[in-house]
Amino acid sequence: MGRTAKDYYLDQLEELLSADRASRDATARMAELTDGELKTALDNGVCGIREGIGIVEDVLSDHHRPLDGRRNAGMDGLVADTERDVISGRFETDDARDDAIVMQFQRFTHFGLASYAALVAQATRMGLGKDAGRLQTCLDNARDGRDEMQKLLDKRAG
Repeated sequence: MGRTAKDYYLDQLEELLSADRASRDATARMAELTDGELKTALDNGVCGIREGIGIVEDVLSDHHRPLDGRRNAGMDGLVADTERDVISGRFETDDARDDAIVMQFQRFTHFGLASYAALVAQATRMGLGKDAGRLQTCLDNARDGRDEMQKLLDKRAG
């Protein structure tokens, strides 16, 4: 017997949980490298991701699914890139480092946006209104994080 749409949906939630945890940790490490408005934006991102983790854990618990997360190769790659190119990277100036941090955070955010949007749509389609509402909160938070970072990018551009 094959997997159902709900099985796939829940598997994707488990992968997102792992991805959110990895992006939270990488974002926190990047925040340690900088200061000022960028550090504040990254710290806000960590808080938003943490809130999302709690929501995804609650949804998974409601469906009696494990909370250990299922590895996501896509996020693992983004985090490996961040570790190699940003956290362990060497930059000529703080501005160059901060540019790299912003770009990596935006990559994390876009991963979250795509994932949450798809999960909200799938939950809605399956009639899981409570899940859809909670996951919509995560999607809205991810959009807010993206917008906050975009404003910072625009300000940095002059």
